[in-house]
Amino acid sequence: MGCDIHLIIEVKNNEGKWKSLEISQDLMPDDRDYRLFSFLCDVRSYDSWELAGRIAWRGIPKDCSSKAYFSDLDIHSCTYAHLDEVLELPWKDALLGESYFFIFFKYILPRLMKGRLYLSYEEKRNIRVIIGFDN
Repeated sequence: MGCDIHLIIEVKNNEGKWKSLEISQDLMPDDRDYRLFSFLCDVRSYDSWELAGRIAWRGIPKDCSSKAYFSDLDIHSCTYAHLDEVLELPWKDALLGESYFFIFFKYILPRLMKGRLYLSYEEKRNIRVIIGFDN
């Protein structure tokens, strides 16, 4: 038993509504890495670390397309960030630049969505990841 990360990736459609992106569970990041959890959301932080909690606690967005997902799984410590925010975190300083979580959002997700490696700033702002943890 331990703490796991749960993610929903949403994309804003042309009508301005957020829709959950269907991605194979085999590809989704599911790192059980407490250093990653600490870095992202200050979850499972056992000592003070200046790089902990890089994504502010925002809760689940009111316009989330999959709120039931989190309540059905008894998820806690929820927050979200846009793709540009995730990519701008100091991954290398945290020694997490080779984590699958970072690799997925930097290289795999853009190719899944647009078939290319680089997304514009606007495209990155129209993608968000909702993060929650369980015990």
